[in-house]
Amino acid sequence: MEHADKANKSERSRMRDVNLRRATILHDVDEFLNTPVHYDPFARNKIPFALRIRGSILGRMIPTLIFVGIWSSIVVYVSLYHHSLAVGSLLITVTGLVTSLALGFRVNSAYERYSEGRRYWTQLSKVIRITSSVVWWSIPETPMTHPDPVAGTPGELQLKVKKELLTKATAVRILVGFAYALKHHLRGEFGTDWDDLRDLVGFLPTYGRLRSELEKKYTEHPHRRTSSALSSLQTTLLKNVKPPLRRTSNKLIKATIAHGNLPLELLSFFGCYVDLMNEQGKLTPVLRGFFMDQTHQLQDILAGCERVLRTPLPLAFNISIAQITWVFILLLPFQLVGSFQWATIPACLASAYMLLGLSQLSFEIENPFGTDANDLPLDRMCDVITTDVDVICAHRMSSTAMDTWKWVFVEDNKPLLPVVKRGIEECLENMSVEEIREALRLKVERVRGEALNASKGKEANGNSGVGHPNGLSDGTNADESGRYVYKGSDEISNV
Repeated sequence: MEHADKANKSERSRMRDVNLRRATILHDVDEFLNTPVHYDPFARNKIPFALRIRGSILGRMIPTLIFVGIWSSIVVYVSLYHHSLAVGSLLITVTGLVTSLALGFRVNSAYERYSEGRRYWTQLSKVIRITSSVVWWSIPETPMTHPDPVAGTPGELQLKVKKELLTKATAVRILVGFAYALKHHLRGEFGTDWDDLRDLVGFLPTYGRLRSELEKKYTEHPHRRTSSALSSLQTTLLKNVKPPLRRTSNKLIKATIAHGNLPLELLSFFGCYVDLMNEQGKLTPVLRGFFMDQTHQLQDILAGCERVLRTPLPLAFNISIAQITWVFILLLPFQLVGSFQWATIPACLASAYMLLGLSQLSFEIENPFGTDANDLPLDRMCDVITTDVDVICAHRMSSTAMDTWKWVFVEDNKPLLPVVKRGIEECLENMSVEEIREALRLKVERVRGEALNASKGKEANGNSGVGHPNGLSDGTNADESGRYVYKGSDEISNV
């Protein structure tokens, strides 16, 4: 019986190990195939970069590599069995140099555009967070209509405070909506009828909202064409704006003519809010200038992103670089067949993957605002901005709040650690101004003493409260001449 129990336990242990290994393998395979590129780019991964599928351009290279393989096979077969097609190695040197220069220029230009897009969106996140913080913290919640003071019953005052709070929350939502609207604007997704944009700014009377309403109206009737809806939109909303006589392939310009620029419109609504607060006497000249400067920065970000999107590398450069690369790849089998023979085929495939892969990658990152695997994670950036602004608005930080300083004077706040273990209330009652200043100085002396002791490889002497290199005991500390002794020795910690 005992032997059977041991066998069962051993079998159960073995099955647990098997299931654990199976789960680990399945997790690694799922991570190998499905993990987003920007999920945690600096995390340690069991799979080396050379073997990763997600985010690579291998899938799009397969048709091209098949063609290169067929071309190389034909050249090798003809050269070995019919007529020698081998040429000297001088040609590969010349064409290789020109190809490397052309691809280097192409990749550098594409990455510069990618870097610019990333810089603009980082600045966008910073500007929205700073502006939201100032709106929430610096604009008072209590109405202050200038020059008359606020009057009325407590119920009326409470209603006005609630109105001010909800107005500030709306202004902050417009700033967050600007980020989402810019994302859709750059991706050619126009209007406000999007899941992440509808609730943020769908209530505003923008051209994008009217376009979405017309689209809904006309898509409900299949016998009507969408083009009539867009033409109706142009005639009803922009009567004095005539479309360009020549056709243009720039979808962004067409959309701007048809139904406006939603991010730009949102900045206009935020400007109206700033003007309203200024009329009510809630903004100082400095604060109003700050809001104007932040609005100008948002417009600069919008214009910069549109510049990255609308002005790619000139077409002549793209054509010339592609032609140079393909000439090198097509001539490569003739230069390798004399030495490599059938090994020319894998050598050409490897060379084509490297050269055309760089070219394909540069085309992918040239527009960093799309939805490709290597584009900027704009959805995640917008979600982070939303979360940060929600955290800002969750705190009651207005200067008119009665409990503004309650978070300072709490028992757990010990501002003089690690020198003094007392809470802030005890420090107020038992310490003088000079003792507080000396405790702050001793924090620096403690760090300096620990650094000196660590560099000398010695342990601190005794129970010195600040780890001073002089190593005095229990709460005393002296400089090189021994002139200073700290009075509050019972409160100096030896952390």
